[in-house]
Amino acid sequence: MFDAEYTFTVRSERSSEFVRYPHAPGPGISQVLGLLLKRVTGERLNLWAEDKLWKKIGAQRDAFFYESNKQPDTCAFACFSARLRDYGRVALMMRNRGQLGGKRVVSESWVHYSTTPDTPYLMPKPPGTNGLPTAGYAYQ
Repeated sequence: MFDAEYTFTVRSERSSEFVRYPHAPGPGISQVLGLLLKRVTGERLNLWAEDKLWKKIGAQRDAFFYESNKQPDTCAFACFSARLRDYGRVALMMRNRGQLGGKRVVSESWVHYSTTPDTPYLMPKPPGTNGLPTAGYAYQ
């Protein structure tokens, strides 16, 4: 595990205020990356993902990122909803090293990097004392 804690300061999508996100590396970092993506590309996460991934895999249905009036930003760390068939298309793309239907969707190096643990806290772990599996953590 990391000893350091990182603090990210990002301006909220729906207000002019800055929001501080204190996080150690892990699931919360996805929210920060979603906000950073908005800053860098100028596009909301859902529109960027539709253009860069969903259209490229030939998804049959729209997918949804959770949004709420009480949560000012697109939920990037969880709450993504899609049809099972379209999740299957993503799985086939990953299995085919970033290609689907003979078309490149993501780079082969990204597929390798995103599925290869490189630090101790990401490594798969043996079953716990209760006999249930415990897993390493990589991308959400």
